[in-house]
Parts: sequence; C-alpha cells; structure tokens
Amino acid sequence: MVLPKIAILDDDKLWILAVKRFFRNDFDVADVGDSWTLIENISSYKLVMVDFSITRFDKLEKFTNGRELIQHIKATVKNPPLMMLVSGFISKNDLITAAELCPEADDFSAKDVGLDSLLEQVKLLLH
Repeated sequence: MVLPKIAILDDDKLWILAVKRFFRNDFDVADVGDSWTLIENISSYKLVMVDFSITRFDKLEKFTNGRELIQHIKATVKNPPLMMLVSGFISKNDLITAAELCPEADDFSAKDVGLDSLLEQVKLLLH
C-alpha cells in the first residue's frame, strides 16, 4: 500500500522525528530540509507542513517566514498541495491568530496541540 506523502519544512529536527514516527502507519513523511527542495518536489506531496520561522534554512533567501513561502506556492503552483502553517509561537488556544497571519494556508496547527490531535487534524484535512 502506498501511503500519502506529506512534507515538513521545519528546523526542529526532534519535532520532525516525532511526527514521522507517530504518522508512519498513515503517511509517508519527508523532512524536506529547505524551501528550495520543497519547491522542486512540491508536486510529490498531498500536504505540506511549514513552520512559521523558516529564515534559518531558506536556501532561496527569498522568504522571511513560512507565510511568505505558502503565499508563493499558492500563487505560482498550478495544483498546490494542501498547506498547513505550524508554529511553536502560537498556542493551540490561539489559532485565530494563525489564520490572520496567513489566510492563504489551508489549515493551521500549534506544535503544542499533541501528536494524536495533529494526526487526526491531518487525516480530516486530507479526506
């Protein structure tokens, strides 16, 4: 069985590892590493989780945050995957702020939501 592919663009490697392990029965999760790699392979993914803070690993040196990257993908990719903005700066109780930050994103998640809730959120989004 081929699992749906999800990409994560985040500098928190421990969080990525936790997501990969927790999602492994339902999704093929890739750590894309940088915005250039993500954009080159964007058509491979059903969903992309983008951290709000991406400046440290934006090889294109074009995007100052995840919001700008999501806006770029939505504006330039013909059939973009679903885009989810994730952040450790926004709590699970303040997702309205995330929606205001990036209305182009298809969904939002705080990193403190818990992996079980995140998995359910992703499943709902993809189905």
